[in-house]
Amino acid sequence: MSTPLLRSPALLLLAALLSCSACLAQSDARPDTLSASPDWLPFEKALTQARADDKVVLVDVYTPWCGWCRKMQQEVYTDAQIRAHLDSAFAATRLNIDDTQTALAYQDYELSPKELGNAFGATGTPTTVFLDAEGNYITRLPGFVDAPTFERVLAYMGSGAYRDQTLREFVDAGSTPTGAPDDGP
Repeated sequence: MSTPLLRSPALLLLAALLSCSACLAQSDARPDTLSASPDWLPFEKALTQARADDKVVLVDVYTPWCGWCRKMQQEVYTDAQIRAHLDSAFAATRLNIDDTQTALAYQDYELSPKELGNAFGATGTPTTVFLDAEGNYITRLPGFVDAPTFERVLAYMGSGAYRDQTLREFVDAGSTPTGAPDDGP
């Protein structure tokens, strides 16, 4: 038995358009289809590259269902200046902490991405973890960070300033994202 509302061609057309627009909106939000996202390396390869090129390892700890992780992928990691920092000073990798099956070698241990994320202190997603060129833990940055702030953090970490000064000292010194003092306008 059909209801009188479903017999109306205008209402049927409106319902079809609304369901199609909802499908299109969902398909546009897929972060894995962004062409401008970084060239994420497998975890072990990022460690090898960092050691060979004397770079900092950036580990993006995420889960596929995390909205803030997708926002970070779409709005931060696709930023041209962020990409330039990543390409020049970092070996970038990702850990899906929902993955309990994959085995990763790290400092004489074999751990799943979930176990490794826990070892790095990632209690939520997104979390950005920084390791030195030898794979030793430096620090972590929990939560979503906007592109301008993240650029400052990358400049601080990528320049090696973290060895001698706090992030606050780095920012207060007027260092620009390229590491040079900021002379102002």
